[in-house]
Amino acid sequence: MGGLRFGMAQQSAAPAAYPIFEEVGAYVGGTSVTTIDVPYTGGESNNDIVFLQLSGWGSNVGYNTPSGWTILSEVPSISLDSPIVFWRRCNGTESGSQTVTWTASQNATGIMSRWSGCKTSGDPFEALTDTPLLNASVYTVPSITTLGDTRLAVCLIERYGNTNSGSPSDYTKSFEEQYVAGSSVWYGLSQQIATASVVAADSFTAFSTGNYHTTNFALIPN
Repeated sequence: MGGLRFGMAQQSAAPAAYPIFEEVGAYVGGTSVTTIDVPYTGGESNNDIVFLQLSGWGSNVGYNTPSGWTILSEVPSISLDSPIVFWRRCNGTESGSQTVTWTASQNATGIMSRWSGCKTSGDPFEALTDTPLLNASVYTVPSITTLGDTRLAVCLIERYGNTNSGSPSDYTKSFEEQYVAGSSVWYGLSQQIATASVVAADSFTAFSTGNYHTTNFALIPN
């Protein structure tokens, strides 16, 4: 007669929580400058991810990458507008502002956003898609493919010109900021994606035709 066997059913680990958009810092700008101080959001904690979006209103600006930051995307040689996005994993000591420099005087604007609950080592993102500068009155958010569960699809947009845009169908506007009328407008869009999948392209209408640049990716949960 076979012996009785006892055991406990294995329980699946709870899914990771989605990464979260926390806040956006103050929008800053300067006229005919070679440096700009972009404020942190003020709530930076250890392992938060911050993105610094910057635009110089000229071609081939030649930004100097600040210590501790990495270039996420860049359009270096487009007339009238040269957007760049840096990222950094916080260590909890960040405060004040981050200075970015370049060589030739330019009008420039910049802003920083903070995101929490992300992977704490290596790249905290996947499916990075960096589009060239486009000129249109409808912004297109490209499709990306996530590689795992509980991702936060993100699209960072820089638009040269006025704001007053519509809203995308599936993404949520985490922020929409403009320094002064006629200057660059910065957008942060996000969408929770439950499982590995193709995230459909999205779009929304702008106030008028103008140059814009998108940086798309999915934040990986911790």
